[in-house]
Amino acid sequence: MRRFTSNEWRHFAQLLLDACTTVEGTDDLEYKGTIRIYLAQYLSEVGFISSPEGEVGAGAHKPIIHEGRITISATDLRMFVNKTTTQNISVKAVAAMMLALGSKPVRVRGKGYKEQSRWALPVDEFNPKDYEQHQEDTGGSE
Repeated sequence: MRRFTSNEWRHFAQLLLDACTTVEGTDDLEYKGTIRIYLAQYLSEVGFISSPEGEVGAGAHKPIIHEGRITISATDLRMFVNKTTTQNISVKAVAAMMLALGSKPVRVRGKGYKEQSRWALPVDEFNPKDYEQHQEDTGGSE
């Protein structure tokens, strides 16, 4: 192979750059987009509870409104996603996506049930008022 001059290399490099095309991906290629898709489906299909008190099993981990924010269990969301999409994502992956979205980890405490670890969703994207029709009680707040 012959040696290229610096001008030929510059021309060749520019040809390569011209051949590269930046293609914008869809929402599902990033953590934020993926979790938004999962949460939209989850919150529209899973009923809210007013409190974990009196709930048994997985029912105690359904979404609730706590201190003015929708809070969800990463484990419950994981089970929903794995069941509805036939994927096998981990709780750690869900937690990483929740952090990328701007969710905050919270502890939910009350009488009649064991303390729970949950994620408080950002209100600007997941306003509790937008989900009132999915709450079992009209109060829907703890």
